Amino acid sequence: MNLPPVDTQTWFFFRLLESTAQPFVAVGLDLRFVLTNPAFCRLTGYSGEELRGMTVAEITPEAWQPSGLAALEHLHKTGQSVRYEKEYRRKDGSIVPVEAVVDVDRDDEGQIRGYFSFVTDATERKQAEMALVTSERRARALFEGIEDIVFVHDLDGQILDVNPAACRRLGYTREELLQLKTSDLDDPEFAAGFAERLQNQLARRHVAFEGRHRNRSGLVIPVDISTSMIQFENQPAVLAVCRDITERKTLEAERQKMRSMLAQSEKLASIGLLSAGVAHEINNPLAYVANNLAVLERDFQGILAMMNCYDDAHERLRTADPELIDRIDDLSEELDWPYVRSNLQRMLTRTREGVQRVANIVQNLRGLARTSPPKLEPASIPELITPALEMIQGRIRRRGIEIVQNHQSPARVMCVPSQISQVVLNLLVNAIQAIETSGRDHGGRIEIRTGPSDDKGHFAIEIIDDGSGIDAASIPNLFDPFFTTKPVGEGTGLGLSISHGIITGHGGRIEVESTPGTGTRFRVLLPTAPIP
Repeated sequence: MNLPPVDTQTWFFFRLLESTAQPFVAVGLDLRFVLTNPAFCRLTGYSGEELRGMTVAEITPEAWQPSGLAALEHLHKTGQSVRYEKEYRRKDGSIVPVEAVVDVDRDDEGQIRGYFSFVTDATERKQAEMALVTSERRARALFEGIEDIVFVHDLDGQILDVNPAACRRLGYTREELLQLKTSDLDDPEFAAGFAERLQNQLARRHVAFEGRHRNRSGLVIPVDISTSMIQFENQPAVLAVCRDITERKTLEAERQKMRSMLAQSEKLASIGLLSAGVAHEINNPLAYVANNLAVLERDFQGILAMMNCYDDAHERLRTADPELIDRIDDLSEELDWPYVRSNLQRMLTRTREGVQRVANIVQNLRGLARTSPPKLEPASIPELITPALEMIQGRIRRRGIEIVQNHQSPARVMCVPSQISQVVLNLLVNAIQAIETSGRDHGGRIEIRTGPSDDKGHFAIEIIDDGSGIDAASIPNLFDPFFTTKPVGEGTGLGLSISHGIITGHGGRIEVESTPGTGTRFRVLLPTAPIP
């Protein structure tokens, strides 16, 4: 510093400013530099001589000039020093962030003659702040970008923060979730163990377990939960990352279903071999009965013709041998010949129909019990429904159930006929059981519809009953192995599971609609094109 002669105290002050590492600057009312120390020169890159010919505005970026003027205005109004942030443009053009503390310089009469300021280089602080902001942004981006459900909750379970995936998967807004506790979202059985899990959490810092959340619509979402203890806004909290494992659970259920179906298929194969053998053995005596019945019907016609001739000669024969005719009349009365003559043909016809029905059942049984490898072939669905109805005809008649069929199209579908017949039979049996449990002693209605579906490329089979219906809570599990709505001992829970497997194996699907107390509609959709 080139200083005028001064007293010792002033000389000491200037030497102190010259040696301090704190940048110092003094300016006049016109904001031209009057005095700078070496630290300020090093900060800006200018020499003291260069700065004394310059104004503050020349080394201040334009964007920061209003804040400097505002600081001076505040200084004039309050008379108190002002701390504010700004930037300087160095001689080499680079920018340096600073924090300045500005105060006024007064003359002996107390009039403001300029301003002085101690300046702090804020580069490191700004870099640290920027690094912190960047780190927070990255952490927030990770928090918001992860597709798993993420909660932060306090030790009482109150939710403090959530990520967008939690809102999407659970169906709540962020504001709504922040008003809830984790127990409000947990399946009730799972929520009961919160206190025990929290104790484990506090003891072990990190805990992993399976849980179940319920979304806004009530759907249960199985999740893998990984929790850790963290500090959130200077308070202990729990970070919970919940991964949706619905797909994994579904695959596990499918594998279990396949194992159950495989075991059931093996049982059915054994039953099929037995059924085929029994059907073969029944067929032989049944053929004798059918043949003999045909001979009996033919001979009855001859006997009836002979008896008609006798009736015509009855009175003339009485003249020739009255005793013989009286004995014949006694036998006729004992036999009730008029009744036998008028009803025997009807009884023979009904017997022939019964024998034919037994033959049809045996034939259908052999078809369902077919042990050869399944083979796709074109088949008329209405024709496959007939044998299924034949198998349960007796039960339908006893219950007085009305069967209504509506076949819109005779289209043929590529399928394994025996398997589709089995599906239809299962659905018809379920419909009958639903009617039987509806509280009616007699009656009921089953409608069977077939035809092209609104879903292009598919053929639809609909079986609609007016039975007891199925409650909404059971429908999602309806096709699970061993799940049944029937009383204990009245169902294995495999019929619909096997049917579902058969239809999906054909590339189709089964849909169900039901209203308790009104009835149920099962809809089978089969692709009209062959399975690739």
